[in-house]
Amino acid sequence: MMTGLDRRELVDVLSSRLRCMALPQVARTAFPDSINPLGAANRWVRRMESNHRLVRTHVPAHPEIPVADPLHSHVPGLGPPDFDRLAWAAQSRWKLPAVMTTLVSVPNSELRPVRLREAAHDIHLAAVYLGLSERDPESISHWVLEPQVLGNGSDKKPDAILAITPPLIIEFIGSYSAAKLRRMHSALNEHAYRWY
Repeated sequence: MMTGLDRRELVDVLSSRLRCMALPQVARTAFPDSINPLGAANRWVRRMESNHRLVRTHVPAHPEIPVADPLHSHVPGLGPPDFDRLAWAAQSRWKLPAVMTTLVSVPNSELRPVRLREAAHDIHLAAVYLGLSERDPESISHWVLEPQVLGNGSDKKPDAILAITPPLIIEFIGSYSAAKLRRMHSALNEHAYRWY
């Protein structure tokens, strides 16, 4: 069960570190001890929405999949991964049809708004963040969402980075082909990274 963020921290996280969270993520993060976490979260989000602190959006999105462990971790100097195996592992996770999902976000945040076609990606990036916040709260304090481009001649902008020494790039990979993963690795291979 995910814990570790109180409701005030959750609003701060949605203002600066995550674009959105799915309502069940809010429930298990901020209301883990409630008899009905989803109901408690929904009531709280509605109150926050009436105060213009949060906004709910209903979108079709793939149901949340487990992302506790990375599909691949890379450190500079290692050879390339098996792109075909990684593509199969990434693609095989996406078997269920989209379901209507309530997203929770902060209105007028400095972060770009949620894009409908990227809702599932943003939900799963939130799952990565929440998992890391549970396992390693110290490192998660260094999370930067969509930092500037890497400066290595690539225009690749990572999903997030843990601004530690050395920096650790975080990417949530969707149903990507081996060719796309090869291009991503080429852009990132001088850096430590984790693909979830």
